[in-house]
Amino acid sequence: MPQYFINQIAIKNNKFEADIDESRHIMKVARHRIGDEIKIFDGEGKRYLASIDLYERKRVSGSIKSEIIPLIYKTKITLCFAPTQKTAVEEILEHCTETGIRSFMPIITDRTQGRVKISCAPGGRGNYLDKWSRKKERFKQIILSASKQSERAFIPKLLEPQTFEDSFEGETIVFFASPDGDLLKNCKVDFNSLKTAKLIVGPEGGFTPDEIAFAKSKKAVFIKISKHILRSETAAIAASALLLNQTDENIF
Repeated sequence: MPQYFINQIAIKNNKFEADIDESRHIMKVARHRIGDEIKIFDGEGKRYLASIDLYERKRVSGSIKSEIIPLIYKTKITLCFAPTQKTAVEEILEHCTETGIRSFMPIITDRTQGRVKISCAPGGRGNYLDKWSRKKERFKQIILSASKQSERAFIPKLLEPQTFEDSFEGETIVFFASPDGDLLKNCKVDFNSLKTAKLIVGPEGGFTPDEIAFAKSKKAVFIKISKHILRSETAAIAASALLLNQTDENIF
């Protein structure tokens, strides 16, 4: 059964109303009819079984029948990735949304493809990625579509690009994907109590020696994803799935 996104503010008193775009998809694309049952979610952690009551003025409205208990990973993981080609970025966003990543943070490394000079204007972070702002809405749509397809309760957040160094800011533990890292099962980390984490995956060509040294100075946990050399997008997807599996013993 398809899942559709309904803004949280459009769900109240056991009723819902879809926006025009989602209503068109429900009635014109999926060809639902009045009385059909559908799954809806608000992107903030709630999922429901609902029925279509009315289609008027190009908008679908209906009734909430019951709440669906969502399957949510207990650890909120932010994937920090170095953007490569456009298609690779889209692949990372789509498939890592499906695996369960909670937010995405593009980072600028020395080997990031398409990197631009960082502005040093006081009070501003500058333009980190060429054309990023123009692609952001498309990227958000990819995340939304993947959230619907995979029946997620939360829509992952797409954060603003950061420098490699800034991605280490905060108190949360940082996992650093590296061929020289340890297998997750051998890491000295209390995964059972882990609430938040960052996962950093490098660009094509990997991290530079200086970046690796910086990660070590920040006490990052170096983890090994595969015995083989992976494309950056493959590494991001594999690392996301493996880390989420390790942090949630009830996944399988």
